[in-house]
Amino acid sequence: MSRFVRKTKEERMQEIKTAAMNVFLDRGYAATTMDHIVDSVEMSKGSVYRYYSSKRKIIIDLLKDGIGIRNSILSQYSISEDISYDTICDIFVDLLFNENADVKYAKLYVVFLYEKVFDKDLEQIYRDMMSYEVKDDLYLKMLFHRVGEQKFIRIVMVFNMFVLGKYILHPSFQRNMDKMTVKNILLDILHEQ
Repeated sequence: MSRFVRKTKEERMQEIKTAAMNVFLDRGYAATTMDHIVDSVEMSKGSVYRYYSSKRKIIIDLLKDGIGIRNSILSQYSISEDISYDTICDIFVDLLFNENADVKYAKLYVVFLYEKVFDKDLEQIYRDMMSYEVKDDLYLKMLFHRVGEQKFIRIVMVFNMFVLGKYILHPSFQRNMDKMTVKNILLDILHEQ
């Protein structure tokens, strides 16, 4: 007879986040309710609400998980205040074309980027996450100080455009989006006066 093993808080939260990610990817953030998430996870409504009181809190945790994945990719680079523009571009290209990255997180980020245009709360989450990251994330802080605020904002916007292009735009755009093209566009931004 098998013995019952109680799941930890972290395992339960991960179970909810995994289910929520699938629902967000299927329905979009705006069309998802907590009931949709509850229906997709094998636990009671009360149990789900014990860990997450809203879909907003779930998406914030999912975005933070995505940041952790991104940081594990970035950790292979030696980033310092005198980092070259060429290396900065290599980092962004690696993030965009990384084969080891979890595609579901990238697709969730696309849903988030798209829906934040129409949802003031998601836009605020984006702003809060960016200000948190620039302040507390070693990699982004170095990049921000190296290139300055205006170039940093433009690089992030262009990177987001490429992420959108990679996952939702026409296949011809995807075929024409190679590493050198992306790198050259980013370099052009960094070398502007």
